[in-house]
Amino acid sequence: MEQFITKNKIFNSILEPVVTYLQKTNFNTHSNAIDTLGCTIENLWKSEINGIESVDKNTTNIVDTFFDAYKSIQATDNPSAVQWRQFVITLHDTLSKIDDFKISLIEQSLTKSQAQLETLENKVFSEYIKTWFKAFCKNICDSMALMQKRAVEIESDIVRNHLYLHIIQLTTCLRLMFNLLCKELSNKLLIMESRRFLIKRFIYCFDGIKKCLNDDICQEPSPGFIQWMDTALSLVSAMDASEYVTENMEKTKSGIEEVLCHAMSIAQISSAEDCKKIKAGIQSVLHELNQLNSEYTKLEQNPSLCNLYIDLVSDKLCSLERKVNTAVLNISLQVFSTLIAPLKKLQQVCEDAETSILNRSEDDLDELVTALDMHVDCLIQVGLFAIACSTNTNIVSKIRSNLASLESLESELVPALTSLYMEPSTVACLHANLFIEHWQQEVRKLKNSVCFIIDPVAFGQVVYEDYKISLESFSQLMTDIEFVFTKDRLLPICDRIEIFIIVARASIQDMRLTLDCLISRQCNKLVEVFIELSAAINQLSDNSDRQYSKRVLKRLNVLKTMLKRSIQSFSIDDSNVPTALTHQESSKSISKKSQIRTILYEESIKDLQNRGQQLLKDRSILYKTPKQNSKVLPTPNKMSTVKYSEKRKMRLSFVRMVQRPTSEHGTNINNSLDLQITQILENLSGLTVVD
Repeated sequence: MEQFITKNKIFNSILEPVVTYLQKTNFNTHSNAIDTLGCTIENLWKSEINGIESVDKNTTNIVDTFFDAYKSIQATDNPSAVQWRQFVITLHDTLSKIDDFKISLIEQSLTKSQAQLETLENKVFSEYIKTWFKAFCKNICDSMALMQKRAVEIESDIVRNHLYLHIIQLTTCLRLMFNLLCKELSNKLLIMESRRFLIKRFIYCFDGIKKCLNDDICQEPSPGFIQWMDTALSLVSAMDASEYVTENMEKTKSGIEEVLCHAMSIAQISSAEDCKKIKAGIQSVLHELNQLNSEYTKLEQNPSLCNLYIDLVSDKLCSLERKVNTAVLNISLQVFSTLIAPLKKLQQVCEDAETSILNRSEDDLDELVTALDMHVDCLIQVGLFAIACSTNTNIVSKIRSNLASLESLESELVPALTSLYMEPSTVACLHANLFIEHWQQEVRKLKNSVCFIIDPVAFGQVVYEDYKISLESFSQLMTDIEFVFTKDRLLPICDRIEIFIIVARASIQDMRLTLDCLISRQCNKLVEVFIELSAAINQLSDNSDRQYSKRVLKRLNVLKTMLKRSIQSFSIDDSNVPTALTHQESSKSISKKSQIRTILYEESIKDLQNRGQQLLKDRSILYKTPKQNSKVLPTPNKMSTVKYSEKRKMRLSFVRMVQRPTSEHGTNINNSLDLQITQILENLSGLTVVD
């Protein structure tokens, strides 16, 4: 009760100037609207403030009645303009102070949560911890209710998105804490390292939320390949050969250079073939850019030739973007089809190592750790690429939160597994397993979110090319009369087809297609053939004969046909999607040119490669401190031409061009978070201590 009295005193002091002004001022009107406004403010002044709900309700009433009173004043012959103007100023100041008061309530709630959280290091595994956790969840829920109301009022998209990211992370941390307490209660052990990690993560979110609420400047996420490509094409299209401006050329070169750096960063985590294509594309852009620069900076330039080079640079940039798109789709296929495999291999070695503890070294894990780091880099780059492409704010918020969780585990997961390997113990095992389970949950959510927005046609082309190459290899192997298939050889190709099926089904769901439409029918046929093939592969054993392998090969060929038909059903009205043949032809055509240009631009490529590597290291989602030297997107000196706008429509997109409006994608963020916390509390009621 004392807390409520304090709140009332603060709130009354905020409202007092308005009430005083109303009491001493006569507006010389006989307006019911003004009387209503006065009553509303006085009621709020006298009411007991039990929380943000009553503040919101009454201030909303003030604003509504304020506009009614304003209209009433305007309609009178004697509007008492001076008095009314002074009242408007007084009321505006009061409402601003009410906003500050609401923020202070949120900050108080967060401070209380933080104080409660810091006692976690002293809590033991007992039934009392359940009471503590329920109280902590309740306080977080109250804080979230206040934050969600405040988030709607924030004008800056950057600050609001940052706030939502912290709120989603709070819910993720609550679920992780619940899992930690379950492990502790089940095993009757304290896992202090896990607790310290969670305390640090919670406090980071609390501090971030306070900054957002006070509109502290949140650093805008560093632009990625897509943003720089859009900017570069705008800069190129805005250039005019008829008017020579040095600044235009320098700005364009700088923008294109950033595009090439980001393209090179993606090339470094791509397959060898995609890396080669991207480098060739970069060399082509550099060549045409140098040609444009030479002609543009001449004292007596040829406008027609300049315009030609401007178009060529734009064309080469679009070509490079298609190569990068294809590379990212290939990376997506690779990492999603082997989603948890690199971590599983590392976990298996750490848990089941046969080497004597005395003979173990951290260097034993180097190869597996490097593979896991590369896998995580690829996952994060795919997520960032999807964020840059998608306009679905709900999905983007989820992807960003998944990436933030992976980022927070980068400095924790490998050390936990290394500790388990070097000094095995039950606590070390539980600590590592908590992080492993959390990591797996986040990457699965990331995969589902990306698959929901990825373009099935472009992705299907990548899957089809990969499948066709594998099938040709199998057919070649079958010419050996002693060759027979094994599960290990065929399961990876099935995993990749399964990813396409997930993408296709997500697209069908989002497009709200009926079961009898062509796309749905073809997808269902593909699934039927895939299930049959999977069953046949599961029957393979060391004793399988060659005849059985031939039957499996026939099923693989049938699956290829069904895969092609399914992709075609999606692209039946899309003439802009490149076919597999186009990809092959472009690959052959660039090979000879790239050999010549590699010599000419070797130093430039090396510099771009170093800067691309640095971009990979400097990436920041939430928990890493962002680098201050990241470049800001430049703006063209004049609007881009219509030709650029038309050209942009032809560019290959990573995500589907047509998606349902964001508001239609399931429950909104706020409802989703409330539901998750409710589920955590429901699960908590069934949690007991194991005797």
